[in-house]
Amino acid sequence: GFSGPWLVLFGSAALSLLTDLGVLAVGFMLSSILRSTAAVVISGMMILGLDWALRAGLTGLSFLGVEWAQGVGQLMLGSALSVWSIPGTDGSYLPGLALALWISAGLLIARLRLSRADIP
Repeated sequence: GFSGPWLVLFGSAALSLLTDLGVLAVGFMLSSILRSTAAVVISGMMILGLDWALRAGLTGLSFLGVEWAQGVGQLMLGSALSVWSIPGTDGSYLPGLALALWISAGLLIARLRLSRADIP
């Protein structure tokens, strides 16, 4: 049947498709703002690197007893893009909510930028 490890496998596969959509939405947003392909790639990598550093700092704060640090860390882009690893754990819903927010914001900003662009 579809229980146990199979449910975790199929759940992770479905969520990995959603994280791909998150990466695409952020890429669309960056490409609607920046003109160069290299600038889109480099800025995307810089955003993920900064996100990783901030999440590491928030993890350290949560170890020190700061209560809000863990929740804020789960709403960041890197946590949202790792939502595929949640099935089979007692994970929080916050990374999934963050993924939905990042996808919506990325596509909305890209849509607004493209609707204002003078494209023949």
